[in-house]
Amino acid sequence: MNLARRNVVVKIAVFVLFAIFYAGYRYNYFYAESIDGAFFRTVIFKALSSACFVFFAVWNFFTNKEKTAGYKRYSIKILFALFFSLAADVFIKYNIVAGILGFLLAQICFFLAFTEFKKPTLKYMLLVLAVVCAILVFDWFCPLIALEKLFVPPAVYSVFVVGSALKSVDAVSFKNKMAYLVVVAGVLFLISDFSLQFSVHEVCKLSWAGDQIMNNFSNVTYYAAQFLFAHSLGKDFFEVDNI
Repeated sequence: MNLARRNVVVKIAVFVLFAIFYAGYRYNYFYAESIDGAFFRTVIFKALSSACFVFFAVWNFFTNKEKTAGYKRYSIKILFALFFSLAADVFIKYNIVAGILGFLLAQICFFLAFTEFKKPTLKYMLLVLAVVCAILVFDWFCPLIALEKLFVPPAVYSVFVVGSALKSVDAVSFKNKMAYLVVVAGVLFLISDFSLQFSVHEVCKLSWAGDQIMNNFSNVTYYAAQFLFAHSLGKDFFEVDNI
């Protein structure tokens, strides 16, 4: 079997396994308060769901035989980011601050990966500050969110997740359209984190139905971002000269 066919087989296997693990995760989350052991199974299935894309990223990296220096640096940071995201998926179920710290490490790695495209500018930093302030003002006055109960960790995290998402936009400067996946992934991760706060019980109390809707939406956008980040390692878009 040649490499192209093996890549297709691996991609199908990743999707099948993810579908199984994600179904297990949602089933147990759905009944987390009514069935013994459901909470532990929720954590396990969520971790396995994320592990699918960590594996997919590792596979893409090591099957890419000819790697430019830029691609190597970018890929290694993305791999670390996906690993920290996996760890945070587990930590956040037990301690919200530990989970935020895990995702913070992931966002730092994403940001460092995106600096391989272009270095940060003053205009970029001012834009990040403006977007973060807008989000925090919204959260503070939103009647559904009690941000004063847990302000500092989300505020610090917001700086990095917004900074990472806005920095990913620099990928459009590459001629190879594979790089555009990075932009979509960065935006999806930001949308996922913004919506996730509505299902974090420490700061937001939604109805059972509302929690299910927001949690599902957050997870769908989160795993879509994970897949696209992992898929972006399948092609060395650094091969093409940057515009």
